[in-house]
Amino acid sequence: MGQTNGKKRKLGVKGIVILASIGGLVVFFVMVLPFVLILRSPIQVETKSPPRRTVETKPKRAPQPEPIPFERRVEQEVDRAIPGPVTVKVDGGMVKVVYSKKSIWNTTALLWDVARNTCKVCKILFEHPEVQSVWISVTTLFTDKDGLNQREEVAATIVFTRETASKVSWRKLQLDTVPMNAYHLVFDVADDYYLHPVVVRGLASEK
Repeated sequence: MGQTNGKKRKLGVKGIVILASIGGLVVFFVMVLPFVLILRSPIQVETKSPPRRTVETKPKRAPQPEPIPFERRVEQEVDRAIPGPVTVKVDGGMVKVVYSKKSIWNTTALLWDVARNTCKVCKILFEHPEVQSVWISVTTLFTDKDGLNQREEVAATIVFTRETASKVSWRKLQLDTVPMNAYHLVFDVADDYYLHPVVVRGLASEK
């Protein structure tokens, strides 16, 4: 058998250049290709929605009630002070109050009632600077001479001005704690008062 001697073939300059080129390409692809892939992949940009603007809304004010007219306030205060039907008339600084007392025990009880109500009303109304005088009248039924007909008339009226009322201690003048015949405590300090003739005769007969 014939033997062949294996001989190593030396690379020439050309071979070395080829190998170097191949190695350079490999290095290029290894180092550059990942960056190319990264650049070609879609970039996801996180977009933040703009913050919501909170508009501060001020609470709406409730509509203010219309002020109550002075005359109406006076009527309401008198209605609370005197039970039953009451008529109130405001004429400038003068307040006239008329109420009815159809059922009475006697004349003394009637005058005690109007004196007591005068204290309650004056104490309230003279708190208003507009009020300069207060007239309190009570009406009742009177029977004619024949005893057949009845008609309602003013039995008594008490008048107080602001000046006089300012000197009266309404707190101390409480007729609820005194006998009925003490009604004169109010009549005596009033600016003026009126008594129906029948009332005067009734007082004389009750003494």
